[in-house]
Amino acid sequence: MKTRIFLVVALTLQLPVFGAEKKVTPPAPQDAKQVVLNDSWYTMQAGSTPFGYFHEVIEQRGENFSYRYAMRKIENTSLYEENIGAVARLDLTPIAFNLNKVGTGATETTDATYAPGPNGSGNFSIKISGAKVASFKRGCPKNTILDVFFPLHLSKIWDKLKPGYKGWLSTFAEDPEHADFRARTVHYEVKGKDAANSCLNVHVEMDNVRGDWCMTPEGKLVDLKVGSYHVRKVKDEAEARAFVAGVMPKAKEGK
Repeated sequence: MKTRIFLVVALTLQLPVFGAEKKVTPPAPQDAKQVVLNDSWYTMQAGSTPFGYFHEVIEQRGENFSYRYAMRKIENTSLYEENIGAVARLDLTPIAFNLNKVGTGATETTDATYAPGPNGSGNFSIKISGAKVASFKRGCPKNTILDVFFPLHLSKIWDKLKPGYKGWLSTFAEDPEHADFRARTVHYEVKGKDAANSCLNVHVEMDNVRGDWCMTPEGKLVDLKVGSYHVRKVKDEAEARAFVAGVMPKAKEGK
């Protein structure tokens, strides 16, 4: 999914993609508990060069968590967009996700639903339409979560996250390198507090991708570095758009 990388935030750095937002989460009943855990804008840059931004919203809606993500970036002078919607139960058991991509005149939509399997395992039924058409299933081991909810996993065990603490978990996402979807093991280690940004530094590794995340107790990303790539939380949409004003196509910037 995020997409990509390794957890969706890092995946945005590798995938040239996006599309019109398609929400997988139905409106919550008015009497259901509804809490916004993160509603933030982020900029992306390679070295000192800005190339995109995204908006991330994580909410608790009744007995579920809801995730929404919309990214825009420039790659090889072309505009690419990606949107993700995902839903999980409060224990982070997956329910469903969708992924929409638009770029270079092509559109692709992925819809997936989760079903529990034997001994705590599970599988995703995945359908892809648009530029690519496919339908298949992918299995995942016990306690696998959608990669976009990794920050909430850290939030749930926050009291354990002292310097030197190490952990791992299985996350499910798109694997853009192999044009597939699969579960992968994510390892992480707590490095310490970033007093200036009021967040906790966590080193994260998945496959051969290594990144340094700075997170808040609520599961909010503040800063992310993956090699020469840098993702940074900014004040609002205006600041995010201003950051890429010199590289985004003027005709589409107001979209």
